[in-house]
Amino acid sequence: CQRPTGGGPSPCVVVGVEGAESLEKVIDRLLESGATTLCLCLMPGEHVISDRIWDMSGSRRAIHLTIKGCGPESRIVIQERMTFIGWAAVTLRDVAVEYVAGVRPEMGLRFVRCRDVTVEGCSFEGATIGGALLLLSDVDRALVAASQFDAVIQGGYTPIRELLAKVGGPFGAVGEVLDAQIAGRIYGERSAEVGEELAKLSAAQRQKLNKQLQSVSSDQALGDEVRFAFTKVSLVLAAKTPQAADLTATLLDLRRAALRFRPGVALLLENGTLTRVGQEFPEIGQIARFDVDDQIILRGNRMDGLLALYAPPMNPDEELKFLGSLSQLLEVRDKLFLIELAGNTLQLVDNRLLKVTMPQVLWEQLLKIAQGGATDSVLQILFRELIVQGNVIAEDRNAFVAGRITMANNIFAKSPRDDLGILGVAIAHSAVYTGNQGQGDENARLTVRHLARFPRDIRPYAAINHGFTLT
Repeated sequence: CQRPTGGGPSPCVVVGVEGAESLEKVIDRLLESGATTLCLCLMPGEHVISDRIWDMSGSRRAIHLTIKGCGPESRIVIQERMTFIGWAAVTLRDVAVEYVAGVRPEMGLRFVRCRDVTVEGCSFEGATIGGALLLLSDVDRALVAASQFDAVIQGGYTPIRELLAKVGGPFGAVGEVLDAQIAGRIYGERSAEVGEELAKLSAAQRQKLNKQLQSVSSDQALGDEVRFAFTKVSLVLAAKTPQAADLTATLLDLRRAALRFRPGVALLLENGTLTRVGQEFPEIGQIARFDVDDQIILRGNRMDGLLALYAPPMNPDEELKFLGSLSQLLEVRDKLFLIELAGNTLQLVDNRLLKVTMPQVLWEQLLKIAQGGATDSVLQILFRELIVQGNVIAEDRNAFVAGRITMANNIFAKSPRDDLGILGVAIAHSAVYTGNQGQGDENARLTVRHLARFPRDIRPYAAINHGFTLT
């Protein structure tokens, strides 16, 4: 941590030494000193951020900030917001970011109108209320790599916690810490304690608990993944000599299944102006214009939570309605969409994603055009290029809309859950689809439509392998 960075003469400032300044105060002091290259090393422990906005948009200086941690024990605990606006470059490496849910949707770690953002080897955890654990809004270039996201909606753990309370005993104890306000590491510690306690019970005691567990976990409304997680707990508990480590592992799996059952927004790639204008969607033609050399790369991440493109996602029930209407219209007509290729590139490479979503304002415009009710059929989209390669995507009803789309060697891991049979919807001017796989019956598909024409008479490339290999 004492190594100079950015060519500057000053070493990194170590933050977290007993009696030293807090993370907030160190950043403030360095900015007040006139420094343009800030390097901070976070020692293990909690570094609390209450609600801070560091706005450099009015500064003539190009400010660069690097924050490095010592792994998951270097924890930035955000009580409301930690926002960077107008910075030349911000790099965050090897830290854990825990969000303690506040009351506003503008929450979490936020980068707004920054030129370069790098997030590597980090973990993000918390509940979202209309916002996201990590926000990239109108950034020029960004890399998010080798990071983990656990995002649940506010109150998302409540149904499972109530079931564990009904079972009681050791399960009630682990349910007490199944809460978005309590860090996953605390749940992990309690799970290890409960695993050891369960392993020491007599066969008769375990059998009694198992019956109670099975009676509360059979509800179809819990979803396949949650019910399967409960089944794994039950099977290990029923073993002749259950091992504490195995019981602990199944309890950890139960928490992850509960999170994925009611996910929050892990990462939001936002057009800030679109979010502010709300339903005035036609304005996007004037505001959603990134430079053609801008690029966002998401690589090697595990994202248990939603990846939201353009703006926060819509309600899941509304999403199903729009997806159904749009896919039916596209089945019977090739409606002309003119997508202006003005914007940046998004690459999704080698990630484990839960789901990719679009905002309601975009779905409304797409549906209006497909129905023939739009006065202007030119859809100007934020991403000029969307490259989706080598990802495993857990859920169905995904949405991909861009000027040009390349989808290669992706795996859609879940069978469609409804009669629509939709793994996802992809709409582009031109696209190539190769080597993608999806599970389901003969109706499982990715609904694909591109454009017959394009402004300035640029001919679209032909798409190949529209359908997925079904297994």
